[in-house]
Amino acid sequence: MDISLQIIYQNRYSAITGIKNFLTTVCSRIFSDIVQQVLPSSYITSHNQPLIIPGFPHPTFGSINVMPSVASLDNFSSRNLFPIPSGIWGWNASCIATENDRTLFLTFSRGIPVSEAEVRLVFTEKYGENCVKGVHIPKYGGNLPNENLNSNQDVQQQSLYGRLVLDSVVTVDRILMGESKQKFYIDGKPIWARKFKNRYRK
Repeated sequence: MDISLQIIYQNRYSAITGIKNFLTTVCSRIFSDIVQQVLPSSYITSHNQPLIIPGFPHPTFGSINVMPSVASLDNFSSRNLFPIPSGIWGWNASCIATENDRTLFLTFSRGIPVSEAEVRLVFTEKYGENCVKGVHIPKYGGNLPNENLNSNQDVQQQSLYGRLVLDSVVTVDRILMGESKQKFYIDGKPIWARKFKNRYRK
């Protein structure tokens, strides 16, 4: 079966998660001895600490832990510490994806507040009742409404963004369909969704 660049691009977050999985479960273990030999001594920490890998945390693939000492292959096999996926697609995206991998960043229009329940409704109706694992919209103005607030103050206290945690990174690709941003409506209220980007600190 031919796999076009368009298919890869439309499913790029699933592909990125798969690459991250191989980096962390396979490459970081089978190449640890080679990495330790070629790294300058300044990158090698104590015996029980991960090696400092140049270029990581990576802006796309995140962090990778490479330990300086590796157990023998027999230990990996007997203790099941080295789970090699069967084939290039032999991994479960929902199991290996972090919460950040499965999260969309949402933005709303000023003056048109959207509730967490409305966000959940618009996505579960379109992508399945189990696709949403969490909706997080910052709260403003305290726990109780202030009846003395005027309309301008209401707008200022409205949250303009939120996070949507999904069941899998595959659902992220289903929602974005290869685009950087998608627009949805709930009762005429617009919701913009894009991939949540975690900012790694160097």
